Amino acid sequence: MDAIPVTFVLSTDETAYVEVCLARRRELLALCDAAPDGKVLAQCENAAVEIARQHGHGLLSEAIARRVAVAEKKGRRRGSAGVASGVKAGARTNAPC
Repeated sequence: MDAIPVTFVLSTDETAYVEVCLARRRELLALCDAAPDGKVLAQCENAAVEIARQHGHGLLSEAIARRVAVAEKKGRRRGSAGVASGVKAGARTNAPC
């Protein structure tokens, strides 16, 4: 495999992200190389799906954590909707959504 020099300007988080992606790629390729004949596609496909699931879960968790952090910095918004008087929080109503 020929190496191609590439230069990117990345944040610390982005650098870690790229390193994880490359490590997962190497892991998947090693798994494919080690899989027994007749099992390569099944093993590699299952591993690729699991890697993608974990990757997606990590990205969503990070995105949610960022949103929560921003919301906590801002505090409660003025004019936020509260619970209507005389109605218990979480009480069910027959009103349409």
